Amino acid sequence: MQTPLSSTAKSCWQTLFGHAYHDEHGGDGVRYLYQARWIDNTPILTWQGTARTSEGELP
Repeated sequence: MQTPLSSTAKSCWQTLFGHAYHDEHGGDGVRYLYQARWIDNTPILTWQGTARTSEGELP
């Protein structure tokens, strides 16, 4: 049975992705790429590197 993600974990999750989104559109032309997966209701992010937005739109 899955349990709801704690508010702290949600905050960290939202902060991380909010930060990535902010950096992506922060004028430096860099996207920060992560691979996300869930283990025991904990978001696990694997750093995938960066890519210049000038190389084209990424999914």
